[in-house]
Amino acid sequence: MTDELQDLPPARPQWSDDGTRWWDGRVWVPKEEALRWRDEVARASAVKAPSVHQPPAPVVSPVPVAPRSSGYAMSVWSFVLGLLGISVAAIVLGHVARSRSRQAGLQPFFWSRLGLVFGYLGLVVGTGVVLFLLYVGRGGLDEHTAAGQSLLAAAEVERQYRSLYGGYGMAALAPSHFRAAPGVEVTVVRMETTSYCLRARDQVVVLYYDSRDRAVTRTPCS
Repeated sequence: MTDELQDLPPARPQWSDDGTRWWDGRVWVPKEEALRWRDEVARASAVKAPSVHQPPAPVVSPVPVAPRSSGYAMSVWSFVLGLLGISVAAIVLGHVARSRSRQAGLQPFFWSRLGLVFGYLGLVVGTGVVLFLLYVGRGGLDEHTAAGQSLLAAAEVERQYRSLYGGYGMAALAPSHFRAAPGVEVTVVRMETTSYCLRARDQVVVLYYDSRDRAVTRTPCS
């Protein structure tokens, strides 16, 4: 028996003494036909049970993720801008920096806190300065000067005069009823029954009082 015929699947394999024929249980089969039958059986087995070949899994490269910002740079900039008096930018950067630090799992940096302190302090001071300038521009401080106090006193005399006589008049500012502060000269710019305008002058400033506005200003009456 040859080695190439040993893998034939006969029910009861039996080979002739000279190895040229194979007994399949019914008849003697020539060697060539037996080899051809072996090949057909092998092909049929391959079709019925094909070998499963799994392709290698594709290599997936991880998508690079940009590292989260710790907010340190923004914290420093918030502090610097707060020192320079750029309050709004310092406040915005300070809050953003603290938010990013928390998102990165870190405690907010001390610089951001300083930036917020200087930012809010500068904002309050700046707002106060603006309001003060507006107050001064509208004559708020002028009312407390000698000229301003003289105009307010003259306005009170005119109010009392109107309650007695039904209208404003020049007689209300006579020396017997009204005297201006020392060094202040009060003159009448306009005098009508229903309104009037006064001007007070001292060595420093010239102020006006219009009964329609009821305010001491540096703007001449219309």
